[in-house]
Amino acid sequence: MIRAMTILVMWLTCSHTFANPVFHRGNLAEPQSLDPQKFSMVVENQILFDLFLGLLTYDAFGRPAPGLAESWTISPDEKVYTFKLRPNLTWSDGKPITADDAVFGLQRAVDPATQGWFGNFLSIIKGADDITAGKAKPDTLGVRAVDPGTVEIALTKPAPVILKLLAGWSMTYPVPKHAVVANPQGWARAGVMVSSGPYTLMSWRVSDKIVLTKNARFHDAANIAVPEVHYYPTTDDTAALNRFRAGELDFNPRFPPNQIDWLRRNLPRETKTTPAQAITYLVFNLKRKPFDDIRVRRALALAIDRQIITDKILRNGEQPYCGMVPSTIESYRPACNIDNRPIDQRRAEARQLLQAAGFGPNAPLNLELAQRQGQTSRLMSIAVAGMWSEIGVETDIQQSEVAVHYNNLREGNFSVADAGWFGSPDPFFFTYLLKAGSTESNYGAYVSAPYEAQVVRAEATMNPSARYEAFRQAEAIALGDVPVVPLFIPVHRTLIKPYVKGIEVNATGYYVSRYTRIEQAVGAN
Repeated sequence: MIRAMTILVMWLTCSHTFANPVFHRGNLAEPQSLDPQKFSMVVENQILFDLFLGLLTYDAFGRPAPGLAESWTISPDEKVYTFKLRPNLTWSDGKPITADDAVFGLQRAVDPATQGWFGNFLSIIKGADDITAGKAKPDTLGVRAVDPGTVEIALTKPAPVILKLLAGWSMTYPVPKHAVVANPQGWARAGVMVSSGPYTLMSWRVSDKIVLTKNARFHDAANIAVPEVHYYPTTDDTAALNRFRAGELDFNPRFPPNQIDWLRRNLPRETKTTPAQAITYLVFNLKRKPFDDIRVRRALALAIDRQIITDKILRNGEQPYCGMVPSTIESYRPACNIDNRPIDQRRAEARQLLQAAGFGPNAPLNLELAQRQGQTSRLMSIAVAGMWSEIGVETDIQQSEVAVHYNNLREGNFSVADAGWFGSPDPFFFTYLLKAGSTESNYGAYVSAPYEAQVVRAEATMNPSARYEAFRQAEAIALGDVPVVPLFIPVHRTLIKPYVKGIEVNATGYYVSRYTRIEQAVGAN
């Protein structure tokens, strides 16, 4: 009798019911903006996938699929892409979605006045470089509305990666021109935002939660099973795990790395890990001494034992890796081999390099290592600092909240920093990390004419295997200059309640809420 009453109380007090399911999602950090053209972090892109639809989108498995466009064609020279919009599309306020909105979104993405982060990624579109450099107006971009239902994008060269950009990078998404023009600074606020995706922005309480509600005007609204989604900024992995166990979260994209053994024993159904299309690395600020000296950079790289970090410290399935383009991209061959010489031999070489650069026992190198908030970054940074101490380097670790950390990197306010990059499944998105002028991602201000030339050749190569080989050669050039120290391919460490269906754990780490189902009433773990 008591057990029956307990179950009844749990059922009555739980927010997950068949009549009105709510999907409670952790999201790692507080978004800075939900304006698609201003997104700067994965945590924003994730929410934007629920609020907006691109010409293409992601399916439940993280693969590009038709979005607002139902079909597209490619010109014989592969430089012009023409997209046909689905018929009768409307914004959440009932106004029609047209090709003009798609053109407007792309123009905003490259317009310096927007103050977005990733406009340079669209350099493959005609006119984009001159616009981002302030030499031309946004309306000169190579995009046009052929008619209200047709969008044409003209490229500078054949670039099949355009489809992945349109699917996975929300700065490319159409936005409601009528709403943005009427309220340029405030249109993306809760209660005001006009959206095209499966959900609308109902409320946003900073540092608490973001509430999305089903968009009844979404073209596929009939197949949205969860009418409400709550996003929480789960910056503390341990606190997020506790909330998950208490039944407050249905899903969190990360758990503490040191809890993997406990989780596999006690919550095996809820614990998912999979290699990511991502890289974790250290970046040097090449504008600061002594990190402009390749001997110093090479010494610091030599002293790091990646295998210790992945196998002894993190132990979640991370793969030690020395390249910037992850091997989790299908058919991509790494551009380097990990130095497997005995660590004592590598340390001896590192000390010699430091001595040649003017450092030694009587003049030790002291450096500051900037680290993102999060247990993985913390454990990794402590391990790296210990390894550097073995070659006489003293390290001061400075931790910042994720958004603050990346703002500091973009502004050059660091010496050596921990960084991570999650990209779409193409080398283009990773080699771009070191392209000159891309301050949104080339944090250390690396410049190399041979690298730039090889990336250009790779981008223009159409044969898939030859294209990957060209990118591999570009990557090898950069790695030889040691502007960064790749450390490992991370894993997506995901917590998912068994009653949450429709989420397919995949290498992208992006999960669109429209595919989710809540299949039963539940209580706490």
